[in-house]
Amino acid sequence: MDGTPLADLLKRPEWTWADCIAAAPDLRVVPAEVASQIVHDVRYAGYVALDRERIERQRRHADRPIPDGFDYAGVRHLRAEAREQLDRIRPRTLGQAGRVRGVTPADLALVLVHIEGRGA
Repeated sequence: MDGTPLADLLKRPEWTWADCIAAAPDLRVVPAEVASQIVHDVRYAGYVALDRERIERQRRHADRPIPDGFDYAGVRHLRAEAREQLDRIRPRTLGQAGRVRGVTPADLALVLVHIEGRGA
């Protein structure tokens, strides 16, 4: 080991808990269930952080109003199903639009870009 923290080494697919014990013998007393949880927590921490970021971004945009009379037909690359559903239901906010059956996060992103004027 070259001074790299064990947590960083454990993120590598080739590293196991046994490798951690070899590098730090005091870890031998950690119960197997706890060790397994540590391995999973370390390896998936990046994915969890990305999900938290995505959720926070959605929360920030949920109250974003959709202008009255918004033209969904003018949103390039919006899927036909989403266009039809949104045009029929006419949600008032992006949060409401996200709860419409058949509307995906990608569809919402396109609508948001269009609302912000970057999709024209």
